[in-house]
Amino acid sequence: EGPAKPAPPPGDRSSASRSSPYTTNVNSPGGEAVVSPIGGASAASKQISVMPTSLSAGGANEKAAALFRDYDTNQRNYLDHEQLMAALAEFGTLNGLPAKKLGEILAFGNDPSARARTYSFPEFASFYERLANFKAKAARMERIKAKGEVSSIPEDAEKDENLKKVFINYCKYTVGQGRTAYDESDPKMSSTQFVKLCHDMGLMQPTGPLNVVAVDVVFHKAKAVGQRRLDFARFLHALAVVGDAAQSSAFEPARQLGMQIKPRATFFAPQPVQLRQDTRALGRAEPLLRGSSMLAGSAPGAAQQQLPPSRLEAVSDGDDDATEALKEAKRAAKLAEASVGKTDSIEERLCAHSAALAEVQAAAAAAELGAGRVADLEDELATQRDGFDTRLARLERLVGSLQGEIATLKSNKSELHMASAELQVEAAASACSKAAAAAAGNAAVAMAVKEATAAAAFAAREAAREAAEEAVRGAWRALTKEATDAAQNVARDATRECARDATEAA
Repeated sequence: EGPAKPAPPPGDRSSASRSSPYTTNVNSPGGEAVVSPIGGASAASKQISVMPTSLSAGGANEKAAALFRDYDTNQRNYLDHEQLMAALAEFGTLNGLPAKKLGEILAFGNDPSARARTYSFPEFASFYERLANFKAKAARMERIKAKGEVSSIPEDAEKDENLKKVFINYCKYTVGQGRTAYDESDPKMSSTQFVKLCHDMGLMQPTGPLNVVAVDVVFHKAKAVGQRRLDFARFLHALAVVGDAAQSSAFEPARQLGMQIKPRATFFAPQPVQLRQDTRALGRAEPLLRGSSMLAGSAPGAAQQQLPPSRLEAVSDGDDDATEALKEAKRAAKLAEASVGKTDSIEERLCAHSAALAEVQAAAAAAELGAGRVADLEDELATQRDGFDTRLARLERLVGSLQGEIATLKSNKSELHMASAELQVEAAASACSKAAAAAAGNAAVAMAVKEATAAAAFAAREAAREAAEEAVRGAWRALTKEATDAAQNVARDATRECARDATEAA
């Protein structure tokens, strides 16, 4: 115990705020134990060193203690409700938090007794920590939300002529022979063409951070459902997404490519753009760009930093170790000089290997795309085969119906034969009755009449039979011709549709 120490002025926040132990005054107003962040206790008070546990060490302790000291104007080591709300409102206002929100977070409620009590420093520190946690969570949610959002497309992107030239030019890029799917009236970009564009923009390995799979995933997310190519609007969206994946803007290298492109009927191959990205912060090795030396800082430097002649001559002749060291240094310098000439060839090989690797990656992407196209063609052929089977079943049903009609015609023919026979019998009977009535008294006449009647009946029967057969033959020919024409028309339509579908599929 000793004389009371004078409290530091409000502007001095160095010694009192950064001190780790706080002084606890047992004899405080109201009988409550309060913790003083300013060390202004009286000499009669019993002092106990307390380490606060509610706040983490560092800047939070200093800010809470400084804010508490600013509003404890009478140095009573406690704040009333109005002072507490004013202090917390200052903290909340500075962090974009309105005063009304403070009551909801700290759960003060509408109890009148809460406005009549006082608050010690530990309570103030807990309120301060609660607000700090709330702001930290809110900031974290904002970061998560911002990370989940895709960068917006620049406003002038749809009218940018360089971007349009890039889109149209790479829509003409083909792999293999016979790929002439470019339509000048409605250009669209395939997955292989988009991968080629990303490679030329420097976004793909080995010069960029992305691989073929990542670019292909971006393409398939950007394309419309059920479509295989990108129009210009979805192409711009794909550029924004692939730029986010590469942690860089994809529109600027695309514009640089567009400045190089010249109008041509076929694909124009511009000079690829190198992606300017610092990968050392991510712990990865920097890509070897064209013109850089793989032995930079080692072999060429060793060839240039030779020992001065004065120092070489200053070595004692009688010292064997120094002589051996001198020989080793000369030998290393000669090896370094010899390795300088090999650097350019190594760089050329690396550049050639990088170009070959890029070609292999593009070929792999084309192979993946080709496999997808083969699967799609197989599905289309299966669908067409199902259509052919359906049409064949329809033709079989039509032939069955024609066969039923033919059987009906045959039954009608037999009925016509029976009817004609009955008519012939009736005609003969009528002729016989008439002849008998006319020649009743003359046997010869009767015999003649009878023979004439028989002859007439036979002639009538033959004529009726021939007429019936001719009628049946005519009906059969008409029905057969109609059925044949119908079958030919159906077969001709089916063959034409099959040929058209096969042509479109091919």
